[in-house]
Order: sequence, then structure tokens, then C-alpha cells
Amino acid sequence: APATAIARPQLSFTRPTDNSVAPFRPLIFDLATHELTYGEAGKHPYQSAIEGFSYPAEQLRFREELLPAPLVQGNLHFVTSVEDLQSMIDTHLATSKEIAIDLEHHDIHSYQGITSLMQVSTRTEDFLVDVFPLRDHL
Repeated sequence: APATAIARPQLSFTRPTDNSVAPFRPLIFDLATHELTYGEAGKHPYQSAIEGFSYPAEQLRFREELLPAPLVQGNLHFVTSVEDLQSMIDTHLATSKEIAIDLEHHDIHSYQGITSLMQVSTRTEDFLVDVFPLRDHL
């Protein structure tokens, strides 16, 4: 189908994508107040946390490679709702010592672009997160 027939996901965003030429200001979720605020342009919102971070010894220990399980084992989950997202966090990620996250970015017809897909993996399970309907919850 031609692109004009496909509804653009950003039309349903409660916070529109900023395509202005203004400097980028990150949107930050405050864990203490549970509010979203904008950070400073040109300043990494988590700079002090990154500089003060030290890796636990367990994460620096050599481990044998663990190959991914075949998809037929059913360890792939699609996360498309707030309930799915909360279940992924509470049931799977909160109990995992290691997780991997991969983000896909879309910037055609968008100055700053938008995240279009999140992939999250533990040592035993994989999750494909549809970020468009969950944008206000990530």
C-alpha cells in the first residue's frame, strides 16, 4: 500500500514529536515524584549517575557464551500493552541479573526522529516491545 494509506503512529502521540530546530531537551521520568520533566539542552540527564557508576564484580566475571534458544521453544514475547509491559518488568526483568536492550530508530520525515522498536532480552527470554502504543509509559 502507498505510504499515504498508512496511518502515521505519531499522529496518536499525546506528546507530539518535536521537529523544530530548537536544541534537543531530553524528557526525564523522575522516580521520586513520578513526573516527566525536561532536562537541559546539551547536558546528558544521567551524567552524574554514569560517572559515579561502578560495575558489580559479578558482571565482570568471565562467563561461557550462552547461545539463544530456538524460536520454536516459545521464549519470544510481544509486548503491546501496558499490562504486557508491567508483566515483562515484574515477572522477567526484575528477577534477571543481566538484560540486553536494543533500540531501533526512525528518522524519515522527522528532524529528531522517534524510537520505533525496543528489543529486550534476558538469558532465557526475548521481548519485542511495540513502543508506539506504549510511548507514554516508557
